[in-house]
Amino acid sequence: VSHSQWDSSILKTFKYGACHHSSLILDIARLGMLGFNLFKLKEPAKPTILFQTHAETKDIVYAFHNEKEIENMLKSGEPYVHILKANFYRMPLKMQLEYARRSNLYLGAQRDSLLHILFLAEEAVLVEIYPSRNSMQHVRNIARLAGKIYIQFSKANVTCNGGFVGLKVDVKALQRL
Repeated sequence: VSHSQWDSSILKTFKYGACHHSSLILDIARLGMLGFNLFKLKEPAKPTILFQTHAETKDIVYAFHNEKEIENMLKSGEPYVHILKANFYRMPLKMQLEYARRSNLYLGAQRDSLLHILFLAEEAVLVEIYPSRNSMQHVRNIARLAGKIYIQFSKANVTCNGGFVGLKVDVKALQRL
């Protein structure tokens, strides 16, 4: 049974997930931005990519094994784009939300911290990277409810080493995206 068919599902309220721009989700985002005074932040002057990383520890299970290679590929677009690299687990919440608000494209591994999509610039896009055996859709659903564009990076190009210990991304395929 899919989540949208559960009796208590928020998606059932919105006709099996067919809604976009949920006022509840957008109000939650607005409240967070208001609380941290983020409405005054200007949209980025040039396209800004937020690359969310994670240190490889026993608690962080979606670290990129080839993080430096991904970062170098992203930086090859400079000076036409600005790159923000962030490990949200080591940043204060206000700084996390500021980074998100200043970003047009958000690139990260599948995990709950991608829910920062609520605070992205209005025209922002989320690229979620996760292993093929994972079929969780909660980030995709929140992105739709927040009215953001969601792209799932090709599952065939992502592999796991030792279960969900880390991800090795096909950087050439990511660059073509």
